[in-house]
Amino acid sequence: MRLYAPSPLTEVLERLLDDPVVARSVVAHRVVPAADARFARLPDWVDPRIASGLAARGLGLLWTHQATAADALHAGRDVVVVVSVSETTYWSYAIGFPSPGYWYEVFNSDVYDQWVNPQVAGNGGGVWAQAGPADGLPASAALVIPANAILVFARDRGDP
Repeated sequence: MRLYAPSPLTEVLERLLDDPVVARSVVAHRVVPAADARFARLPDWVDPRIASGLAARGLGLLWTHQATAADALHAGRDVVVVVSVSETTYWSYAIGFPSPGYWYEVFNSDVYDQWVNPQVAGNGGGVWAQAGPADGLPASAALVIPANAILVFARDRGDP
């Protein structure tokens, strides 16, 4: 049972910013206006049966960040895809990689359309996979896996 009345988020933030102790610690404060979602068509390479099945369910478009990740996978690059449906961010989560060496974090769903969330969690652009098996693969790396996220790692950035 709640012993207090909930307040709108903007009201709570305004009260915090009005507090001199809190205000001294604030480095920057900005309000980012809402933006419309940006969509992309399903790529032409998607199997027509899959495309029609998605369309029948009202899923004929992708968000632009989803299209970017799908194109990287379709390009035939060696990739590791990590999906988390947990509400928790995992820090130093060991996962298997197909080979040791540096793996670029080429997609992180905690970052949308080149705008970083204020509390983004990620791997700083990449990770080093070390020799030592995990998950049936010959190498492993400790990852930061954001809550409800999709990460894609690749051996290269895909640059020409």
